[in-house]
Amino acid sequence: MDQINIDNYIKIHRIPKTPSHEIRVLPGGNIYEISTDIKNLPEWGRLLRDIVDLIMNTYNYEPTIVVDSPNWVYEFFEMTMYLGGYYIAVTRPGGHEISKFTEFLKSISNIISGSANTKPEEIITYVVNQYRSNMKPREITEKWGEIKAAIGKGLPNIMPLVNEDAIDCYYGKEKTPFVGFKMRDELSIDNYMTNGPLLIREGRRKDCDERYMPIKQFNAYYSTLKNFLKISVTTE
Repeated sequence: MDQINIDNYIKIHRIPKTPSHEIRVLPGGNIYEISTDIKNLPEWGRLLRDIVDLIMNTYNYEPTIVVDSPNWVYEFFEMTMYLGGYYIAVTRPGGHEISKFTEFLKSISNIISGSANTKPEEIITYVVNQYRSNMKPREITEKWGEIKAAIGKGLPNIMPLVNEDAIDCYYGKEKTPFVGFKMRDELSIDNYMTNGPLLIREGRRKDCDERYMPIKQFNAYYSTLKNFLKISVTTE
């Protein structure tokens, strides 16, 4: 830490279509290539916490730190435990996928129970991504019922990021609750780079126009996420 300038490693991402907004990114690379070096550091488990502290001190503000992590308890997972934040896990539909995902959440829950002064259900939640693009709204809600039952059986206290009270046309002409993301081109990274974030795009109508469904999905997710994090966020 005494030998580096954090500015050399932070990359600035300008958010498309928003001239004054940006995200600072710290690329991770493949840490397995330097695994021996990491393990030789004193208190190597605090490495990520030390890096985050250095970033905060360098930029002299309290940012929101988002750590994008693999969906398994990998060798260096211990480093994330010092951040003391929330765990928003993402899964996809499918029996094998859900079974593997449930075991992953159990592992995370056990780690938190043994190392944090909080209950796992207070900081862990999950969302389903990539329902097939050809699925009808009723098929999505039926699949969601299966997923919720399977995860709930193993983790009854972990609540998902859904809003079953907000009924709208998220997935087709039929109105349903928001239960995760259906695969849409408008939610892709290429579309984001061309058109900017969904939250700044026009079209928050209450009708069932196909063009507005991805925006409705994201708005429903974002609202539920803010409630879970107990934060107030403006998109102005």
